[in-house]
Parts: sequence; C-alpha cells; structure tokens
Amino acid sequence: MSRGIKKQLSFFLIVICGVGIYNYIATRQKQNNEVNVDVQQRERDFMEKRAEYIHKHGDTSTADQEIQKELALRRGHSLIDSSSSIKNAQDTKQSVE
Repeated sequence: MSRGIKKQLSFFLIVICGVGIYNYIATRQKQNNEVNVDVQQRERDFMEKRAEYIHKHGDTSTADQEIQKELALRRGHSLIDSSSSIKNAQDTKQSVE
C-alpha cells in the first residue's frame, strides 16, 4: 500500500472512532437525564406520601426522632473527623516543608 492510502485509511479510522465515542457520550448523557428525572419524581412522590402520613397521623414517633438525632450526630462526627484529618495532613505537609 502506498503512503497516501495508509494516511487516508488512518484518518478514516480516527473519524469513525471519534463519531462512535461522540455518539456513546451523547446517548449516555440522555440516559443519565432520564434517570435523574425518575429519581426526582420518586423523591416528590415520597415527600407527598410522607406529608399525607404526617397530616393524618401527626409527626413521626419519638423513637424515630431519636434515631434521626443519633444519625445526624454520627454524620456530624464523621464530618468533623474528616475535616480534622485533612487539617492534620496539611499541618504535616507544612512542617515537612
């Protein structure tokens, strides 16, 4: 094969691969948008059902409130721990320099 044919063939293959990748990315974004819409709809449905339940039966039980407080406390501690570990890493980095 001549050098010109090899260049044309290489260019053609690169264009085909580029079009395929572009098509894959475009369809993937569309699928992600569809999934996000579904998730948002489920969240709205859940919030509506929860509001109806609270309206009919009152607020959640004391046990549920205590569980939520405990979970919030644990999340807070994990956030504090992660931020303090970042600070410790930065302090160590500064002391090394």
